[in-house]
Formats: sequence, structure tokens, C-alpha cells
Amino acid sequence: MKFVIGYASLLSEISIGRLFPNVRKITQVKLFGYARCFNSYGTLSVDKGLVNAKDKCVSHASAIIHPDTTMYALAFQLDEKDFNTFEKHEFRYVFHEVQAYVRDSEEVLSAIMCFEGLDSKIKLPHMDYLDIQSLMGHYGVKTFWNRNDLPAEVYLKHCIAAAKSISKEYLNNFLDTSYLNDRKVTLREYLASTKECADSYIKESCISEIF
Repeated sequence: MKFVIGYASLLSEISIGRLFPNVRKITQVKLFGYARCFNSYGTLSVDKGLVNAKDKCVSHASAIIHPDTTMYALAFQLDEKDFNTFEKHEFRYVFHEVQAYVRDSEEVLSAIMCFEGLDSKIKLPHMDYLDIQSLMGHYGVKTFWNRNDLPAEVYLKHCIAAAKSISKEYLNNFLDTSYLNDRKVTLREYLASTKECADSYIKESCISEIF
């Protein structure tokens, strides 16, 4: 069994249970020195027809190193079969072991977390492609990482709703420790500047059956 970290779409226990039927010990944790960044091309949003491949709003989140930031997340245990599913689901990301602190006890857990990656490190065997060029050709892109995209809409609403379903504290943490690709504009600032009523947008966000 391995602990892994869910910090965006996998803040939803519904999503965790749907993807990983044998999951155990879903635990609220905090991680010091990390944040989220919307800098990854949202392949699942494209595959499911939620966005057009050429849309501007097409990015998903990854973990980044961000000093002096405390990120709230969920840790959960996966058996070998479910961990293989996790690897395939997160094929674009680089995995690193991190130290997570249980929020109500300060117990320390060693867990695997998905970080921003490089095209050269994408796990091609999980995708049935022979090389990165054929994978990029499938999506019509030149890179999957650090693109100048904005968050994919349905995905973003799912993540917001997932954080809100845990607690108001988790929602606020998600809004304040999630950044656009520039690593400067927070998600809260982005919503305030682009949505007519950010509070209504957050209130109306809902968990998707896709993620």
C-alpha cells in the first residue's frame, strides 16, 4: 500500500472512490512549501469533449514548489492495482515522495505527489504511444507543460466544489494557494478579475462525474 496526495480534482472523495475502488484511509493533510499551478494541458478535458483542443481555457493543475506556502490536500492509500491506475491517470506528471502532516494530529505521512513535469518524462507506456511526437500529434500540441493557457472550466468548477465539500477552510486554501501559469496570479484573483460575480461562480460550482 502507498499513500498518494490529491490536491485538485482528487480533493473529491467521490472521484477518489470512483477511480480507486480499493482506496483506504482518506486523510486530511497539509504540506509545507508547495502550491498548485494551472500549467498542464488538460488532456482529460479534451478527451471527454469538455473543451476544444484549441481552447484557451484548457489547463489542469500540478503541484509546484512554492516556499512559505501551506497547501491543504487529501492523502489516501492505494494498493498495487489502484496505484497502477493512478500512474496511468497522471501520466503527464513527475512523481516525488513528500512529507504530509495529518491536520488533526501532526502525524507525518510519506506520500507520492504529482508535480509539474517535462514532455521528455511523460510515461508513454501508459498511453500506448511509441514516442512523444505521436502523442503530441494526437492532441495537436507542441508541448503539454508551461503553456500560456487558463484553467479548463468544468475541471476548475469540479476542483472548487471538491475543496468546498471538505470545508470553507479548504476552499479558501484552494483559492489562495493555486496559481495561473505565471505563478503570480492566484485563483482568487483570477476569478475576481474574470467572473462577473466570483462568489456566485464558486457557489454554483459542482463536482463532475468526469474527474
